[in-house]
Amino acid sequence: MIWLVSYGLVVSLLMLFLLLKGNRLFVKKKKEIVELQKQLQTIKKELMPVKAGTRRNFRLEVPQIPCTIEFVDVEEESLKRLTNRKITSHIEDISTSGLKITSPYNLPIKSKLKIKVVFELNNETFEQFGLLVRKEEHIHQKMNQYGVQFINVSMKQQQSIILQLNKIQAERRQKRIS
Repeated sequence: MIWLVSYGLVVSLLMLFLLLKGNRLFVKKKKEIVELQKQLQTIKKELMPVKAGTRRNFRLEVPQIPCTIEFVDVEEESLKRLTNRKITSHIEDISTSGLKITSPYNLPIKSKLKIKVVFELNNETFEQFGLLVRKEEHIHQKMNQYGVQFINVSMKQQQSIILQLNKIQAERRQKRIS
C-alpha cells in the first residue's frame, strides 16, 4: 500500500513538473507568436497598395546615366526574337524599387517583358532584373520613357542602391553649399 501511495505521489509530482515545464514553453511560444504577428503587420503595411500618383520609395533624378538593357524573358510569341538582345538606354530617375529610362526604341509594355538592367552609380555596377510597367510617349521627342519595376531585389541590393543614392544626394547638397 505504501508503494502504491509513493508511486502515485511520484507520478503526480512528475506530471506537475511536466505541466509547469510545458506552461513555460507555451508562454515562450506565445511571445514568439506575438512578435511574428507584429512583423507580419509591418510587412502588410509595406505591401499595401499605393494610392494613385504616389510613390512607395524615394526617387532621385539622375543626369542621364547610361545603362544596358537585356531582354531576359518575353511572353508574347511575336516578340520572342528580342530574348537575349541588348539595347542601350539612359536612366532618368531611380529608387530601390525601380527606375525610369529613356530610349529611342518603341517597346510594347502590354506583354510581359522581363529585363536585366545594368548600370553604374558612383563606380559601383548594379545588375537588376525588372519588368517594363509604364510607357510615356512624347509627340515632340523621338524618345520614349519607360517605368521599370525591379523584381527579386535582395535587401543587400536595396541597401547598396540606397547608399549610392545618398552619396549622390550628399554631393549635390555639398555643391549647393559651396
